[in-house]
Amino acid sequence: KGAADAVRCAAASRQVDLTGLAAPVTLWYGEDDPMQDVGEVVAWLGDHMDHLRMFPDIGRFLGHKHWAEVLGWLADG
Repeated sequence: KGAADAVRCAAASRQVDLTGLAAPVTLWYGEDDPMQDVGEVVAWLGDHMDHLRMFPDIGRFLGHKHWAEVLGWLADG
């Protein structure tokens, strides 16, 4: 079910209108993500994109491996 939900979320994200987004976005991206090319995500974010953090040797479930780092980054921001 988790993988199926991720696929539905990825498909729906292309339809999300970001024009009202006021905050800059930092993209955390696993280089081995088989579902989405980083260039497509960066293009979709457009001017909202502030920073890109690339992680080698991991794909869609980047947050599971780097959860403490993600939370620490959010707390410092």
